[in-house]
Amino acid sequence: MKRIHLTAKDAAFVAATAALVIGVATIGWALIGMPAIGIALGLAVVSVLFSSLEVFRRTQETNRWLREQVKRDYKQIESLLSLYFSLKPDAPLPDTGGWALSPDLLQRILEVIHREKPRLVLETGSGVSTLITAYCLKRFGGGRVISLEHDAEYAATNRDMVARHGLQDLVTIVHAPLKEIAIGDDKWLWYDLDDLNLEAPIDLLLIDGPPAAIQPLARYPALPLLFDRLRDGATIILDDGARPDERQIAERWAGEFDVDCHYVPLEKGAFVFRKRASREAHNSVTPGTPFKR
Repeated sequence: MKRIHLTAKDAAFVAATAALVIGVATIGWALIGMPAIGIALGLAVVSVLFSSLEVFRRTQETNRWLREQVKRDYKQIESLLSLYFSLKPDAPLPDTGGWALSPDLLQRILEVIHREKPRLVLETGSGVSTLITAYCLKRFGGGRVISLEHDAEYAATNRDMVARHGLQDLVTIVHAPLKEIAIGDDKWLWYDLDDLNLEAPIDLLLIDGPPAAIQPLARYPALPLLFDRLRDGATIILDDGARPDERQIAERWAGEFDVDCHYVPLEKGAFVFRKRASREAHNSVTPGTPFKR
């Protein structure tokens, strides 16, 4: 919650104003007598008026922030209700937002699966997104989701969560520890794909891992390593698109691969890519993408 509070600068202003008023009154009394008191009172009134205007300005800023926050919260609640009514989960869903995907992006995933009917979904990072994706596949015609998870304990926890929802036939959570790989001249930490067996091309790729703290541009290796496993026309969704690293990743991917790309202004931002068919010879970025080619 954004609050109006006294800053060090405010305290310094109050102290300086008080010192000025007292100084004018004291020195002025010795030099000109009673008129100095009037001057000091005038300075005090001016400082009070200035302070009142500053409080009003900050109040207006806080009100604007609150209005925007209400809009953001309303959007998340609306998306979450849509997910519950559309998918009718058989058990309570885990928390969304924070490290997990926000409801508005989960809603966008629901829309993509409803429209495109993917048969194979691959995601990096497991959690609530795994459940929502599996429920969408169950609701809209079937398919499978394979989730790569670098943390063995978290992978086991999420397998239990999937089982509680009765979705284990649609979900495979693969424990894929991070290991060093080379892409060109650079070294990266990325999921160990040695045991990843895909029976079909990927129709939908959801990228929400590994954590950004692993390394700069932590999610960049996704397309260099998985692009050839994507079906023509496949959709790729990159979460946390509002972060500088993800924006740079999106710019690099748009320049290096045959993809269309656009930015979606969700709570945490997201980039949505589409793998172009091989006959389409050039890359393109949809107007409105927040970077230039």
